[in-house]
Order: sequence, then C-alpha cells, then structure tokens
Amino acid sequence: MFNKLALKIGLLFFLVILIIEIILFYILYTNLVADRVEEVMGDLLARGNTHRDVLEENYTTTTLEHVAIMESESDFIVVITDENGEIIINSDPVEPEMITVIEHTDYGEIPQEGVILKSNWSEEKYVSTDSPLTFNETHSGHVFMFAESDSIERIIDHLSHKFWLVGLLTLLLTVITVFILSRVITQPVLRMKKATEQLSRGNHNVELYTHRKDELGDLATSITLLSQDLERLKNERNEFLGSISHELRTPLTYMKGYTDIISRKEISTTDRNRYIKIIQEETEHLADLIKNLFELAKIDHNEFAITKERVVFSTLIETVLARIRPALNEKK
Repeated sequence: MFNKLALKIGLLFFLVILIIEIILFYILYTNLVADRVEEVMGDLLARGNTHRDVLEENYTTTTLEHVAIMESESDFIVVITDENGEIIINSDPVEPEMITVIEHTDYGEIPQEGVILKSNWSEEKYVSTDSPLTFNETHSGHVFMFAESDSIERIIDHLSHKFWLVGLLTLLLTVITVFILSRVITQPVLRMKKATEQLSRGNHNVELYTHRKDELGDLATSITLLSQDLERLKNERNEFLGSISHELRTPLTYMKGYTDIISRKEISTTDRNRYIKIIQEETEHLADLIKNLFELAKIDHNEFAITKERVVFSTLIETVLARIRPALNEKK
C-alpha cells in the first residue's frame, strides 16, 4: 500500500500543506489574540478616561456616586482615589489585588491620557488602567478601572473554538484536495505504466494522450514512438527470419538432394565427382551465409563494413541452372 505513487505524492503534499497551514494559523491566532486583548484594554482605558472627563467637568458627590452605580451594573470595576491614593468611592468591593495595584502605582509618572497598568491577563486576576484627574493643572486624583481576566479568557476560548472548527474543516478540505490532486497527477503515470506492461507482453498497440504541453506529454509521446518502433522492428524481424530461413533452406536442400543422388549405385563416376563438387560449393555458400549472419550481429555496434562487388549475370544464371538441373531432369 505504501509503495503506491499516488499515496506517496499525497502524503508529501499533505505534510507540506499541513506545515504551512499550522504556521499560518499560529501567526493568525496569535495576532488575533493580541488584537482582541489590545481592544479590551483600549476599551477599558477609554472607559476610565470618559469617567475622568466627566468628573473633571463636574466633580461632585452625586457625580462620583453616579459613576460608581453605573459601573456596578457592568462587568467592570471603578475605583476613584484622591491624589495620595486614598479610596474615595468604588463600584464593587475592593479586593487585595486591586489595593496592590493602587498602592504600587507611581502617580508622578502617569500621563494625562492615562495608562494601562496591568495587561498580563494570563497570570493576573485583573487587568487595570489608570486615568489621572487634573483640576487647574493640579494632580487631584485617579480613576482606576479593573476588569477580570476571566472575561478575556472567555473571549480567547471562544476564538480558540472557532479556530479549532475552522482548522478541522480546513484539514478535511486539504485531505480531499490532496487526494484529488494526487490522483490527477499520477493518473497519466499509471496509464504509462500499463502501456509499458503491454509493451513487455508484446502488445505494441498502445494509445496514450500525447497532447499535453509538459514533461508527461513528452514522456507519453516517447512511449508511443517506442511502441511504433517496436512494432516496426517486430515486423522487420519476422521478415528477416523468413528471408534467413529461405536462404539457409536453399543450400541445405541442394546438399541433401545431391547427397541422395550420389548415393545411388547406377550413377557414373564423372557425375558423382561433379555432384560432390556442387555439394562442396553449397557447403561453402552455407558457411558464407552463416558468416554474414555474424556480420549482421555487428550492426548494433556500428562495426560492420559493406563491400561492393561486380557480378557477371551470365555466370550467375549458369550457376543457378547447374544447381537445379538434376531436379529438372528428374521431373522431366
């Protein structure tokens, strides 16, 4: 099973695409998580700045209570302090983690546009921001905003679930795509494999699609030309063997016929000697034919030589007549 070309190509494509998808998904996931966290922190700071702006315009007990009541109904916690960090009002119970943030805040380095104090949501219970209160360019207090890290974790978990769903769907589509691509790519190769198997069994009539303009098209064309050449060589071999059989049969027939003639008792000594000479000549002729066969074997190595000779046709005809005259006389 694992020796199948389609399976090997499919596994290779799958591994490459899977690695690329994992890298891309990781980059996309980390960026989206960072964007979501930054968005939450930005919203928290903007909310604190809004409360700060309202208090700077109307810093009264009623306004302070209004801000506290409004945040008590939300998922956020607001803590308003004076310039020394003493808590004036808060929307929810102040926990030790919040007091630690308030006490360790360097009030002299907080910019007017506010700052994010705690943003490590994966390790801290709360994320927090600080928006300083300023009256007549005098530092007069702070608006601390707190949000539970669990809310960010819920957002990240929701995002993770979506990524898992999209990832599984992408993986399924990748498997289907790789399967189809591997089949499409290997199908021409499999057809060529079957064609070569037919050639090895002697079936030279193979048909392949040769109109592709790529390496597979060139290979299909080469196999088709090879099948045509093999068919031509097969026909030429049969013709050659037929010719060789005829050429070898002729001197053997003469030798056998004249051997039968000279074995007769009534034949004269003169005729016997003449027939023996013919047998010797046919033997030499047969030896020449065999020698020529060995010369033909050198064609593949380009070691053969062709020598032209002049032939007197009258002598050739007389020689042929001399060979067949006993048979003509016997048959009258």
